[in-house]
Amino acid sequence: MKKLRLLLSETYDRHCATYRQKMDLSRLPVCSDYSTYDIVEFDGGEPMLSPSVMKYAIEIIRLSNQRAKLIMHTSYNRDPMDILHKLDYLDGVVITLHEQEDVEPFLKLAELLHNTGRLDKEHSKTLKVNVLNGVEIDGIQEEWVVQSSSEWEARFTLDKNEEFMRFCDEQDLYLIS
Repeated sequence: MKKLRLLLSETYDRHCATYRQKMDLSRLPVCSDYSTYDIVEFDGGEPMLSPSVMKYAIEIIRLSNQRAKLIMHTSYNRDPMDILHKLDYLDGVVITLHEQEDVEPFLKLAELLHNTGRLDKEHSKTLKVNVLNGVEIDGIQEEWVVQSSSEWEARFTLDKNEEFMRFCDEQDLYLIS
């Protein structure tokens, strides 16, 4: 299974120790062919801070690849309805809970998904939540796969069938926004 981690933007609203501090993201190649990927994971920065870029990226990817699963990584879950609407055109979401204040909006989203019927077999979604150290949470719906801090940190190492590229050059983002 071939996977692309796609950097949409370097803009983010968290100050966590991730690959942003470990590599020069401006040196990532721009992806020009999406046709061979089984999974495309939207990453950043924070994809939710660039919704028009993500929407445009989805349109471009779907022109050449209808079968790839599109999954968004985010820690911006302040508005559960916003993520719920994005799941209309995404195949999944991975939410990272950095702080205790992230728990309540996440639980609202999980409840909305559970109660709206959007998670039946026809509309199955990849749903993961990364719970970082110091965050306490109970009552996560059964549809969610829960990952610990160590599993979350491991994602910053690329697998052998995984590539990390950018959607476009940072200076071109203003044309899309």
